[in-house]
Amino acid sequence: MNKKLKIQITGIGMLLMSFVSVYGRGPQQWLDISKDSLSATMEALNSHFAHMHNYSVKVTDESFASYTASTFHQKFSGYFKRDGESFHSYLGDVNTIQNKDYRISVDSVKKIIMISDPVDYLNQILTASDYSALLKVCTKVKISHTGDQSSYRLEFASGYPMIAYEITLKDSLPEKIVIYYSKAVKGANENISAKPRMEIYFNNWVTNAKVPKSEFNAEKYLSKQGNKFILNPPYSAAKYKLLDERVLTRKNKK
Repeated sequence: MNKKLKIQITGIGMLLMSFVSVYGRGPQQWLDISKDSLSATMEALNSHFAHMHNYSVKVTDESFASYTASTFHQKFSGYFKRDGESFHSYLGDVNTIQNKDYRISVDSVKKIIMISDPVDYLNQILTASDYSALLKVCTKVKISHTGDQSSYRLEFASGYPMIAYEITLKDSLPEKIVIYYSKAVKGANENISAKPRMEIYFNNWVTNAKVPKSEFNAEKYLSKQGNKFILNPPYSAAKYKLLDERVLTRKNKK
């Protein structure tokens, strides 16, 4: 299983769905709800985030060898900080920085720095097309309430990459993601295989955060000469590969 998030953090929207797991965490009282009900919840959540232009949150990504495992196999911690249309995310070995002109992703393991155009969907948790696609293929949608948490569970038919995708909201903010994968993975003992799960936690939300502008400064990694980018030391000396994947400015690239 990939140690990084399957979805690059280009906005907090690419990450946010969760729930306290029904596997190994005690019984949950679930009620079936309609897909329209969850769709309305997601629209309300997007509306809430549309007014959050400055915030920060800590992110923890844990992967487990099975649905019931209580000890994580891998764990990565990081954060997401936003100021208007600029953001800086960090998780595992990947830094992603966006300013008004471009977005760069720095993978310190693969030694790749990629430049692309800035994204413009930071005001949404999941875009309408994102959650509509999930709702279209899921077989059931359920809800469970625990204290001030509202938990949702999407279940999928066999053959889909996930068996379940769960979501918890607390105080109108995401708290945790749990994904149950459908494909078994063999462990150290090749005679035993299990289906893994991933849990992503969102802690220490700070709304109206005052994020310093230096957080979005990409000059640590590269410099711009005309419309061409070059790597700065020590990344040039370390032989990082620079990929320019911009589309909006492709015609002007040298």
